[in-house]
Amino acid sequence: MSKKFTYAKQLGGASNATFLNKMFNHGSRNTSGTTSSQTTQNGSSDDRVIYVGTLVRMVRFVKLFSLSTSAVGISLQPYIYQNVADLPLFVAAAVTGVASFFIFLTPVLLHIVTKRYVIEMSLNERTGKYTATTYSLFLRLKKLEFTSDQVSAPNMPGIFTTIRVNNKIPLFVDPNLFTDRSHFIKLMGYDAPMEWEMNPDENDKKDSHLPPKSK
Repeated sequence: MSKKFTYAKQLGGASNATFLNKMFNHGSRNTSGTTSSQTTQNGSSDDRVIYVGTLVRMVRFVKLFSLSTSAVGISLQPYIYQNVADLPLFVAAAVTGVASFFIFLTPVLLHIVTKRYVIEMSLNERTGKYTATTYSLFLRLKKLEFTSDQVSAPNMPGIFTTIRVNNKIPLFVDPNLFTDRSHFIKLMGYDAPMEWEMNPDENDKKDSHLPPKSK
């Protein structure tokens, strides 16, 4: 007969969420100056901003600088090819390879990292859907809608990965920047009860190796 023990952190799902919310809210700060009553840019009264990233300017500057240098590099390519034509083949290949790396690959590598950074997150109180805003490769705003059921926390946290949407879209958020930590708790699944299952077969195997008790 299998034994199943259900352990809800603290006193259950609801009390667990309350406990964690109080714990996380201790010493939290609202660095963005955004209150939970604010609405998103589309003016919908059902949407309210619950998260604003503080590295938006830095991310935008880095991507803009990278794209600018790539544009300059592309414009100088005819000049570069004209001047390396008289060089030995090995040297010419090395020069063009280094130039192509900084022109084409640098923006792509930066985008792989910065595309995960959430600029802003809002919640539609009527539908219960979250909307995360990120930057595209060419600095266009990209919006992703999802529910808390579609969010999962990675077993092995990666670089700039806090949560995953549909188990394939990584996003990076700072827990300290949520206007209400209960949203972070809900997205991470900390408000759900934990279930522990013990396999009786493993216990029987352990008991079989024990010496018999003396009468």
